[in-house]
Amino acid sequence: FNNLSYRIDKCKYYVIPFFLLRNRVSKTMNTTTLNVHDLHDWFLEKAGGISLEMLDQNMAQGVKVSDRWQNHTVFLYHGAKMAARWEHEKQTSAKGLRGPERERAKDAMRKHLRDWTDKAFKLGGMPAPWCIPHSLAAFEMLHVRPPSKYVKFCQSKALSGLRRCGKGDVLEWFGAGSALTLELDQKFVQALCEHTINLAPAMRGYELFLLAHKMAIMDAVIMARTGYKSADLYKTYSRIFDRAEVQSKMDEDMGDRERRILADAKYWFGKDRRAKLPHETEQKSTLEYHVSERFKAAGAMSMGSRTVRGGGHKIDLSFRFNECNFDVEVDGPEHFIRCTDGHVITLNGSTIFQSLLMREKNAEQKLVRLPYAVHREHEENPAIWSGLCQQIETAAAGAYIVDSQGKLSANLLTQCSVRKATPA
Repeated sequence: FNNLSYRIDKCKYYVIPFFLLRNRVSKTMNTTTLNVHDLHDWFLEKAGGISLEMLDQNMAQGVKVSDRWQNHTVFLYHGAKMAARWEHEKQTSAKGLRGPERERAKDAMRKHLRDWTDKAFKLGGMPAPWCIPHSLAAFEMLHVRPPSKYVKFCQSKALSGLRRCGKGDVLEWFGAGSALTLELDQKFVQALCEHTINLAPAMRGYELFLLAHKMAIMDAVIMARTGYKSADLYKTYSRIFDRAEVQSKMDEDMGDRERRILADAKYWFGKDRRAKLPHETEQKSTLEYHVSERFKAAGAMSMGSRTVRGGGHKIDLSFRFNECNFDVEVDGPEHFIRCTDGHVITLNGSTIFQSLLMREKNAEQKLVRLPYAVHREHEENPAIWSGLCQQIETAAAGAYIVDSQGKLSANLLTQCSVRKATPA
């Protein structure tokens, strides 16, 4: 049976023609009988019929039987893609999922991440250049930050083979590094930047747009960790995007949304400090309404909505407490990434970038980010809200996050605990 397998593309995936597996790989298959080649084909299969049980069982079996970097990476990457597709298809058919059900497919994959990384440490040999950025991209799709030990492991393994990475691999490095707020060391960032400069001329317009956006976010994450922007990222941005031919190539693939986001990157790297058009206005959420009521009950006066000076973002809520004016951004689950255990969350890279960008545009203002989990934990505790108002009043101008105890923290990478969701 395995003699019928054949290799396709540079990844050398072993795949069985689907018509030969039609009776063996089904919606109700027993995964305990599958070998590595069958699982490989299932994870690459594009047809529908995905169930949560299939995601769970096949990922568990995939981790168990994988013995090569290529197989191990494919199981994680394509399983994550299937989980994301399940959520998209269910949302489309049900016109939107809510609560715990929205995360069910990703949770089916998340429970195996520890086992997956533990197995990765044991695999011998050097992984192909695409394996490590693909694995990080899978973590990004699942909105989970890998264990710090695995991030260090990735950098040490990837450094020697970085020059063999293609432009897609480099974009995955920047995407995961920015979204997951990975702690990348300076030596690796420098090597990544040098290789990116060499690959940039071959990138298309939309790829250059993604690169500029992710580079700015990664720089903001580095600043949140160290207090300083990265000289390597600034030099790389300048060498790539200060060229007229690059700007011309990007203009061909950009709409209004892309131009607004690129304007943020230019502002961040000091390339264009002119005012920009504000982003599209969004309606107030139920969560924002409840937060507003808590602050007003604590003695803060609502000041309505305002747009950050220089354009670019509309603040969720603005208040005045005694003689202190401050802004509040109410952050739902989409603003956070989970740690591997699933019960701790931190702001994602885009939200950190947004916070520091608004801080630069309004240096004298106080910006407070309120996680949904903190509001849920302390919603009925008036002392927390009155105490928070007093902390904000005495704090210096800057960007802050409210931690799990309801305290103001200047560290935007502060971890917050989240209660385990009750099954629907």
